Amino acid sequence: VEVRIRGRNLGEASKLRFARQDIQGEILSSEFYEIRARVKVGESVPLGIHDYRLRTPQGSHVGVFHVGSLPQQVEVEPNDDRGKAQVISIPSLTDGFMEAEEYDFFRFHAQAGQTLILDLVAARTASSLDATLVILDHRGNELDYSDDYYIFKDPHLTFTVKQEGEYFVRVMAPRAVPFR
Repeated sequence: VEVRIRGRNLGEASKLRFARQDIQGEILSSEFYEIRARVKVGESVPLGIHDYRLRTPQGSHVGVFHVGSLPQQVEVEPNDDRGKAQVISIPSLTDGFMEAEEYDFFRFHAQAGQTLILDLVAARTASSLDATLVILDHRGNELDYSDDYYIFKDPHLTFTVKQEGEYFVRVMAPRAVPFR
């Protein structure tokens, strides 16, 4: 899979190494604010979060990489209101990037009786994002809301659909909060 690592002082990065030998990283391009890399995940790698270290001339950065079992989708901008909501399929894992005071909307079709699990992974992977999750019906009415479900501020919702139809997820980043 191709990934982007964002931050600062990432120019001239020389090595991307994972704690597990069956995950391999290759740097494709390296700029001050972003690295593009290719990551190969071995078949025996367990699902979950895995550590990596990125070496740059300014020092090294330790981060995490999430291995999942669901199909992956990438956020596409603009999706900052219901009229521009990105259509996603479920089940899936959607990767995205948020700035402070930003809203992202996603639209999906769900069947009555279907149970949806929405789990935003941010602070648990050292991101400073302190977001909220909201499920809206096709008219924009709020059906469920989550803010700080986990100890590290990540929201999580388990929602059982009562009626087949179109639904929206709104992800909101009210402000940037430094991670400590």
